[in-house]
Amino acid sequence: MLKKSLFAVALMAFLAVPMMAGDLKVHAWDVTCTYTKMKLDDVKVYLKMPYFIKIGKQDLKIDLVQLGSSMDFEGTAVDKDGKTPKLSANFDASLSTTITPTADGLLIQGDAGKWSTTISPSVIDGSPVPAIGVEMTITAKVVGADLTKLAVCNTYHVATVEIWVIPSGTPGCTVSCP
Repeated sequence: MLKKSLFAVALMAFLAVPMMAGDLKVHAWDVTCTYTKMKLDDVKVYLKMPYFIKIGKQDLKIDLVQLGSSMDFEGTAVDKDGKTPKLSANFDASLSTTITPTADGLLIQGDAGKWSTTISPSVIDGSPVPAIGVEMTITAKVVGADLTKLAVCNTYHVATVEIWVIPSGTPGCTVSCP
C-alpha cells in the first residue's frame, strides 16, 4: 500500500511541474473533424546588425594610358559598363590600396620604374546613417616604364590593385550598440 501511495504522490508531483513552468497553451478541435489552423505562439526574431561594406559592381579594371610623351602611364578604375565604382557601407571606415605588379609589370617597370596606387575617398562616414553609393576613384600608375620588354599591340595584365578596408575608431566601438 505504501508503494502505491508513494507512486500516486510522485505522479501528482510530476504532473504539477508543467503547471508551475508558466502558461500552457492547449488547443482543441471540435469532434466534427473540421480542422482549422490556430495560432499557437509568436516567436520574436532579432538581428544584431553586422558590419557591411560592398563595392557596387565588382568587375573593375584599370586601363593605363600614356601621360603625354613621357614613359609614365596612369589609369582609373571603371566597371564593365565604363562607370565609376560605387561603395556602400554601414560603418565608418578607412580605405587604402596596394599594387602588385605581375611578371609582365615587373618587365616594364625595369630598374628605374615605380608603381603606385591611390583611392579617394580614403575615409567613409557610414555611421550612424549608412553611406550608400559613394563614388570612388581608384588609380594605378607606373612611372618610368621600359617599353622595350613587351611586344607591341598586345594587351598585358601588368598589375593588380587590392582595396583594403578597416573600421575607423576604437575596435568594437565604432558603432554604439546597446
